[in-house]
Amino acid sequence: RSKREAERLVLARADRLGVTVVRPTLVYETGGGIELQIFERLLRLPLVPLIDGGRVRKNPVHVEDLVDGLAAIAGRRETFGKIYNLCGGEEVTLRELAELLLERRGERRRFISVPLPLCRLAAGVIGPLSRRRELARHALAGLSQDASLDPTAAGRDLGYHPVGVREGLARCADLQPGSSR
Repeated sequence: RSKREAERLVLARADRLGVTVVRPTLVYETGGGIELQIFERLLRLPLVPLIDGGRVRKNPVHVEDLVDGLAAIAGRRETFGKIYNLCGGEEVTLRELAELLLERRGERRRFISVPLPLCRLAAGVIGPLSRRRELARHALAGLSQDASLDPTAAGRDLGYHPVGVREGLARCADLQPGSSR
């Protein structure tokens, strides 16, 4: 809600400020991205907890596609006041993403579905006492909310055509089978 309110306030002054709103989804690359790093730590557990079975939908974006989208926006007045969803070219569930990441590392894990209310309770009680990012409320939000946006406007206006997560993961050396992290 706070992001939407900030967008509304900024867009109200977009022409004067020269502002374009960009909404990237789960960003990944070699070395991760904070949300992906948190998720990968969970994938090291022998029994991987997935909120509500990992049904939330994500549209992960490879960092190269995100940079290309940002470069296409830079310095273009016609983008002022617009919103661009810079997401990847393929929607997956969080469970599918977990399976893809594990497969790339040549690993298998069992999954357990954890109800969202139980996760919220744990984040509220344990999170403030822990240094582990996985237990923070913002991490919980990232793992429990859909982030599958429509990139049509970015494609139309910017020529933005991102790769799918399978192709993007193939670009990530540290996510290849046999790599150690």
